[in-house]
Amino acid sequence: MRAGANFNHNHADQGSLLLAHAGQVLIAEAGYSDYYKDPFYNPYVIQAVGHNTLLVDGNPESQVLPSNRYLGGYPLITRSELGQEVDVVEADLTPAYASNLDRYTRTLLYRRNGPLVVVDRVVSSKPHVYSVLWHPDGSAERTGAGRTEIRKGSAALDLQVFSSAAIVESTDGAPLLLNQYEKSETGPVVRLPILR
Repeated sequence: MRAGANFNHNHADQGSLLLAHAGQVLIAEAGYSDYYKDPFYNPYVIQAVGHNTLLVDGNPESQVLPSNRYLGGYPLITRSELGQEVDVVEADLTPAYASNLDRYTRTLLYRRNGPLVVVDRVVSSKPHVYSVLWHPDGSAERTGAGRTEIRKGSAALDLQVFSSAAIVESTDGAPLLLNQYEKSETGPVVRLPILR
């Protein structure tokens, strides 16, 4: 999970995470793009919408770039415990959403040989619509309310979503980046989904 200070060529990817199993990436991000030529570089690849993040009110640019280690605040890992049976990592992502949210933390709980649980805690004094994005790097099939199966090779992920409020699920198609067209000579060009 990414949480840290600004640095050269920073993306709006605070709190984003990748997930792999059995040698296969199942949850990825927008991917590589040439920032000189690809028209989707600025509006998609480097923005929060191109990562596994929280969007506020559907704004693809929901995050602001944090300060560096010497000036101002920035997101950071506030807790990291690797245990015998359970691992816990928590990040305070509030500085990346400072203009919209009063507080935002993302916690990862991993039970050895069991589930990975992602807990987002969001506090705001104003009402908002929150969208949690996931970028599967494989086929994604909805198997029930709040449930999607992602498969790639011999690896699979059962993605389940829970909320204290009503959930509306949607799937968008990710834009096709220039590097995907470059691979078209060796295989089909596939537009991957974005799960909200």
